[in-house]
Amino acid sequence: MDGMGLEDSGPLECIVRKNPQVERLLCGHLHRPIQARFGGTIASSCPSPAHQVALDLTLEAEARFMMEPPAFHLHAWRQGPVLSPIPPT
Repeated sequence: MDGMGLEDSGPLECIVRKNPQVERLLCGHLHRPIQARFGGTIASSCPSPAHQVALDLTLEAEARFMMEPPAFHLHAWRQGPVLSPIPPT
């Protein structure tokens, strides 16, 4: 979401890679859904139940809000892989 991205995340990536039981890395409060392959699993940021941040991948982009529909992530984990369905709109 910012210029830093996953830079300087080598130590965390090493820990995740050495622990294959890690199903997902989840975080919130980014106001934009983002998924990335990371350390042999998926890193995922949650969207916002309020406004979102505009998706502009240029380095010069200024942060600005977008009045997109509210959203959330719902994850189900039942003795197996994590299921992350897309909720109906």
